[in-house]
Amino acid sequence: METLAAFVAYLTDERRMAEKTVEAYQSDLAGFFGFLTQHLGEPPTPQRLDKLRARDVRSFLAHRRRDGLSDASIARLLSSIKALYRWLGRTYDIENAEIAYLQGPKRPQRLPRPVSVEAAKDLIAEAGTDPDSEAWINARDAAVLSLL
Repeated sequence: METLAAFVAYLTDERRMAEKTVEAYQSDLAGFFGFLTQHLGEPPTPQRLDKLRARDVRSFLAHRRRDGLSDASIARLLSSIKALYRWLGRTYDIENAEIAYLQGPKRPQRLPRPVSVEAAKDLIAEAGTDPDSEAWINARDAAVLSLL
């Protein structure tokens, strides 16, 4: 767990991340390190982390998925792991391309929120009143907003 403590110190001291952000990274990575200890039979060290394969990380993410984590939480876990590996690269010259190129779950795009009736009326009332635009542009803008 020395590696985790050193990474947390880096986030706090050098990156100056907010306390809650650091706690989130620490929680995510403590779970990852605990899983690796069980999965590999020994605690992770930088040298052991260098030898991890993408399938090991995927196995951890699948384990967490079975625990009921959402796509957003899985994506955050993967982001924490990738941040750890970027730090390992700078600190210990560990480059693990397999993990760097792992992709998280695709999250569906949310639909935009509709404009309220009052806001729509205000938009229509304002459309076509730009004194700097030509008359036909003002008419076009008013017509488009009326159609919407």
